[in-house]
Amino acid sequence: MTDLKAILPGMEKCGLQESDKRLQNLGDSLLDSYLYEAICEHGGLKFLFVSSGVERINGVKAEDVINDASVLLDQIDSAQRSVYLEAAAASLRDLTSFEMDLRMNSAGGEWRWVHLVRSCPRSLENGRFIVDGIVTDITNRRLFETEISRLAQAVEQNPTGILIADLHGVLLFANQSYSRITGYQFAEAYGKTQRELISTEMSDEEFNAIKGSLNAGRSWSGVLGNRHKNGQFFWQQSNVSPMYDDSGQISSYLYLCTDVTKSKLLEIALRDAKDYAENLVQTANAIVIGVDIGGRVITFNRAAERITGYKAEDLEGRNWFEVIVPKELYPEVWTKLDGRLTDIYSNGFDADADSWPEFDQLLAGGLPTHFECPILTKSGGERYIVWQSNNVFEQGQIVGMISFGIDISEHKK
Repeated sequence: MTDLKAILPGMEKCGLQESDKRLQNLGDSLLDSYLYEAICEHGGLKFLFVSSGVERINGVKAEDVINDASVLLDQIDSAQRSVYLEAAAASLRDLTSFEMDLRMNSAGGEWRWVHLVRSCPRSLENGRFIVDGIVTDITNRRLFETEISRLAQAVEQNPTGILIADLHGVLLFANQSYSRITGYQFAEAYGKTQRELISTEMSDEEFNAIKGSLNAGRSWSGVLGNRHKNGQFFWQQSNVSPMYDDSGQISSYLYLCTDVTKSKLLEIALRDAKDYAENLVQTANAIVIGVDIGGRVITFNRAAERITGYKAEDLEGRNWFEVIVPKELYPEVWTKLDGRLTDIYSNGFDADADSWPEFDQLLAGGLPTHFECPILTKSGGERYIVWQSNNVFEQGQIVGMISFGIDISEHKK
């Protein structure tokens, strides 16, 4: 009869060898991880087994780590090393497992992040313990998490209100600036539709037009009247764009909103001031004419139409001087002016010229505050006008002239 007791130790040894071989094969097959087994004694660590992944991740050979554990331990970031040693000591003391993320400087000088999971220590004789562990390279994950964190900070700290809504307009996300602009905290606005959050200043027709544009895959931009949670009216610049999933289908909408109340009120004030000034120009009893640097008419009020007989549309884009001072009637003037309107601006006023110095001064920027001259009306008559003119400047350059004239023809008679 076979003595089983005699052959069991050999069978156990063979089984352990097979187990170690399977463990090594498993460890070597891991692309982003490596396995290890080590003995802890007297506060030190002695690696018994390390799979080949340690070379891919840490840049050191497995046999070098087995011969000298410090080859691997010294790669741990100095800022984390004491934390790791404290966690390892607590694990031995309490016989517990632990895991942590470590930043390690590989043999090639590249910093990498790894996730360490170490098993509960198993007690051996003489105060020794055996531990198993797996180390996984998480560098890409940490970089991705860092980028996500930066993106989240950029979104939260952005002065523009940012929100995301689903296909039905239900709010899914809003940053702090949205809360500041509208008065609604995210918890209050979450789950509500954009129609509920935008005041009734916008008609259903306008809202549906925006919705239709988005459903068609087009972005929309515009200024909306809205009301703060406290009821105060404000102007909101909104930019809305569809967001797409991996299959190219619209999955949600991105809203960007900015409070533009100050600039909108300024725009309204400027428009009102312009309308008021235009009304003054058109209702004035005096002639008001504006020309550009080439003498082309750009402003012509109703008094000018009445006195000259021309309509504003008759003179639009035409040279005012050619109309009121025809060459055939005033050749001495055009000896000076013909083809030189722009040159006179550039070269200045010729005080020795003998042809209508008022026009020379007018174009050269040296106009007297008060002068008179005849003009030719559309019907062929001649009227005498007293002029008050000023040059128009942009960035220090003369770009035109505005003139105010009073008809003194009857006085001349």
